[in-house]
Amino acid sequence: MPSHLPEPGAQVERYTVLFEVARGGMAVVYAARRTGIGGFDKIVALKLMSPAMVTERRYVDMFLDEARIAARIDHPNVVQVFEVGEHEGLPFLVMELVQGVALTDVLRATPPPPLAIRAALLAAAARGLHAAHETLGADGAPLGLVHRDVSPHNVLVGFDGRVKVTDFGIAAARGRITHTASGELKGKMSYLAPEQITRERPTDRRADVWALGVMTWETFALRRLFAGSDDAQRMFAVLRAPIPDLRELDPEVPAEIAEIAARALSRDVDARLATAEELAVVLEGASLRLGGASVASWMGDRFAEKTVAIRARLDAVPSAPEEGDATIVATPEIEATRTELDVARPPARRAPIVAGVLGLVMLAALAVWRLTATPESAPVVRPPVEAPAESWGEPDLVDYPDGLSTPSVETTPPVAPPPPVVAASVAVSEPEPLPTSRPRARERARDRVRRAEPEPRAPQVASEPTPRRDLLPNPF
Repeated sequence: MPSHLPEPGAQVERYTVLFEVARGGMAVVYAARRTGIGGFDKIVALKLMSPAMVTERRYVDMFLDEARIAARIDHPNVVQVFEVGEHEGLPFLVMELVQGVALTDVLRATPPPPLAIRAALLAAAARGLHAAHETLGADGAPLGLVHRDVSPHNVLVGFDGRVKVTDFGIAAARGRITHTASGELKGKMSYLAPEQITRERPTDRRADVWALGVMTWETFALRRLFAGSDDAQRMFAVLRAPIPDLRELDPEVPAEIAEIAARALSRDVDARLATAEELAVVLEGASLRLGGASVASWMGDRFAEKTVAIRARLDAVPSAPEEGDATIVATPEIEATRTELDVARPPARRAPIVAGVLGLVMLAALAVWRLTATPESAPVVRPPVEAPAESWGEPDLVDYPDGLSTPSVETTPPVAPPPPVVAASVAVSEPEPLPTSRPRARERARDRVRRAEPEPRAPQVASEPTPRRDLLPNPF
């Protein structure tokens, strides 16, 4: 089983991964680049299945169902699927990359979009969903496709004003491999149609029309319709809560929009709007009567900073960092360059050499000091001074506010004084000067007489040893 997803700069078949776009429980979506001869360059969305889900055959089939179903839909308001494949055991889809945001982010904008813009966005989503409902199979018969997860999160709005319906992962259609288990609910509870919850009748395209009705109501009311702290409360609201009239909340909402939203939200399936196209026609007419503002112009003004950031990330060329290299994969926030400090820093291997040279200089200085501190006329033979083991105590600790304990600055252990030296145990004699020239005959005779005479011995006193003043403790 594959253990990891690709990193930016990695190659997935013919596509170079740029950066991560979105992540869910079942898959991760990346922006990727495909290049070819003649300067061919295309940015796509690369959707890879999560490694944790590959072991479950049911989830793999759902992932492949999305590719088969979405690839059959050909409409400007639906995200296109170009290719399906497998990379190191992970199934992947190659899809159209929408440079924009979800409808959820559009509705959270401050100030909110004008009424004409809201109507145009919903009309485009309804057009794309109707095209999905009308999709035919390879045999020319209707697929009977139902999205089953229509929500503002799955409607993408490009910075250029284009609107795309996406995520057909749980769509129902003829020929689908996976099927909904008994008692299993698919989709977001606040947008599920009542018949999807009660299972009183088979689910068809009118369940998606209900979800479009919820989106229409929320887009013009700018509030949630079926709210609750958990799924149980939201389920009760879908089945029983009253649905306020849009014009009671905002009198500026056109009457035809409030009426078509109420028809789409009929809990009686037979009284509900039959197709998403009916909703699209009314919303398009209302948008024109409200002024027909340009979605592209409004999106470009409202999300100008995000537009620049996304384009900068897409223009960056990532590369996998080599071992030992400080280069960072390029993103809008982090430049893929080395800092001046890193360039000017000397190699690490010079540090031991410098330390060794400094150590030799200190030893030489110490030797010079020792030689100059002791008179030449009284050379001293110093026994090695070793302090007993118990004199080396633990270094002092300094307590810092963060609870750490570190050795203090004064950590030099005390040195025990040397033991007294008996005077008779060390023979100190006058050093003979080194000859600088050939000695004369008279001097040689005098030296022979001096050596023949016995040296007078000093009296030995064993009771009171005489300490030497020059045998001081070693200051180092």
